[in-house]
Amino acid sequence: MFNKLLLSFAATLLAGNSYGQAAGTGTPPSVADQTREMSNKLQLNEGQYIRLYTINRTRLSRQDEIERATSQDLSARTAQLAELEMQYEQE
Repeated sequence: MFNKLLLSFAATLLAGNSYGQAAGTGTPPSVADQTREMSNKLQLNEGQYIRLYTINRTRLSRQDEIERATSQDLSARTAQLAELEMQYEQE
């Protein structure tokens, strides 16, 4: 079930509801907010929450780096974000 939620979360990001576009506010959701939401849906224990928090923190940090580094090259950004999502799904 944990993997299914991660896959659905990744699919949501790829579909356009990504970091920086949360709820139409233009402000990024915090790692804690995203992790808490996922944890509540999956009913994770503390150890699982900590692991998920670490994964989310790393992914959002890397996603921000990619978006800044490839701001002028949409195809490179898309490819790098897709690769990041594949890595995220594997974790």
